[in-house]
Amino acid sequence: VHDNREAARELLMGEHYDANVAAAVAAADAHSEAPGSGSSDAVISVATVGGPELEMTPAAFLDFFGPGARAVPLDCIGAVGVPVFTAWATTDSLTPGHFGSALVDAARSAGADINAEVIVDADPGRDPADAHRFTGLEEQAAGSFARWLRDHTQGEQR
Repeated sequence: VHDNREAARELLMGEHYDANVAAAVAAADAHSEAPGSGSSDAVISVATVGGPELEMTPAAFLDFFGPGARAVPLDCIGAVGVPVFTAWATTDSLTPGHFGSALVDAARSAGADINAEVIVDADPGRDPADAHRFTGLEEQAAGSFARWLRDHTQGEQR
């Protein structure tokens, strides 16, 4: 898995992916002035594998997870224009470490200012969705984010 579209199909949604895409397209078409444009303010429920459904607009789903997704982090990370911090837990299989590493590599190749930290999880049995949300790892994650913010805001006017 190397981007959000593959992560959706192979990890997050699995066998639900094609039905989710069809539902998003149908909802977007039903609520859009321009059918097929993917724009809509409607909210759909997106089925996931073994977890809660996600609530999002059809446009958001299609732009990030759809087959023709426009919001692919590996493709657009270099254009962010501000310093970026990303982190992942070692037990997060929803966005595995190699996905984070690929994002960092893409950003650095594009000249972006990116910093990353791997949050080491001592509990190999932690639910991957909990690891993805840093549940049980809050102190480590908050410390990492706080250090990065401190280091990137020293001397700035507030």
